[in-house]
Amino acid sequence: MSAYDFTSYYDRKRTKASKWVQMLARKPDVKEGVVPMTVADMDFMTAPEIVAALEKYPAMELLGYSRPTNDYLGAVVDFYQKEHGYQAQKEWIFTTPGVVPALASAVRTLTKPGEGVILLTPIYGPFFDVTEGQGRKAAICPMRVVNNRLEIDFACFEQLCREENNKLFLLCSPHNPSGRVWTREELTRLADICEKYQVHVASDEIHSDIVMDGHAHTVFNTVSEYAGKAILCTSAGKTFNIQALQCANVFIKDKELRDAYERDNLYAGIERANVMGMVGTAAAYRDALPWRDAVTRVIAENHKTVLDFFAPYAPRIQAMAPDASFLVWVDFSGMGVAHEEFFQFMTDCDFFVSDGNFFGPGGEKHFRLNVGLPAAKLKENLARLKQGLKERYGM
Repeated sequence: MSAYDFTSYYDRKRTKASKWVQMLARKPDVKEGVVPMTVADMDFMTAPEIVAALEKYPAMELLGYSRPTNDYLGAVVDFYQKEHGYQAQKEWIFTTPGVVPALASAVRTLTKPGEGVILLTPIYGPFFDVTEGQGRKAAICPMRVVNNRLEIDFACFEQLCREENNKLFLLCSPHNPSGRVWTREELTRLADICEKYQVHVASDEIHSDIVMDGHAHTVFNTVSEYAGKAILCTSAGKTFNIQALQCANVFIKDKELRDAYERDNLYAGIERANVMGMVGTAAAYRDALPWRDAVTRVIAENHKTVLDFFAPYAPRIQAMAPDASFLVWVDFSGMGVAHEEFFQFMTDCDFFVSDGNFFGPGGEKHFRLNVGLPAAKLKENLARLKQGLKERYGM
């Protein structure tokens, strides 16, 4: 039996949790007790080891502006060495308020307005925001679905890297929305192509610490000497459900690039990670790994629940088995109904998931489902969908 509570239900309307705000905006009269499965945070209480550290700090220290201490940097370096075999140095680390701001800074540092940024789609929506919203062009490399699994089109990727205007590749590893863990061979091939055409790389690896049995995450920077120069964007936020603490760690080995990256943050007025975020992150990496291991087992069971639920509906609705994270990518193109119609149907069923269109090309007639919630609530959500599918579509 787990020493942690992954069964209690928390109504997060009172804290204005983002996913509850979005749900109520879409359907103000939603039934009581419904847990939305949209925004990628988990509906489990924070690990007590982290809470204890957060409670202790303000009683002993001032909450003024702070920079990473040697102790904090040591906790981060030790974690990546032990968990991922990535031998980083403390001076490589630059803290930011989050991975998305870190990616935005990478785009500004490594490209000029009008230049291209390569994206493997479908992809987490803010990848488009930090690219197109900053005056760069998204160079789209659509992935292929092979045996209900996303695969990289390397011929397309190399063609995009060959184009002189494309200067940066933004990698999402593990992949959001599918939970796909890229193999070392795949990552090495990507790195070799980028090296051939001197395309820079920034890798978002925020989902790398909840990985299912049979899979292993490979830090992109470890696959080759060229990959070692990439901007590596990481955070404890998703794994330990502490996104609100707004703390990310960016590894940049090359000092000249690191200095340029720091100047960009300075000129953009972006403050470094806040002190409570660093306190929480250090506690997570040093003390809360048993919580991470326990929640990974819960998520694995929830994955199975979702995959078993959708299996009888294939090929009309197909869920893709994730290798990592608490997210599941679901294809409803076999339903033969318009995207908007099916989303309205799910809303009518009080079944709230992320719209596939948010993830760009390849997201049409898809949705992303968050299984980071108590199993009982997940099953209630699925039961409402099952009843709705029977009544509306005779399935």
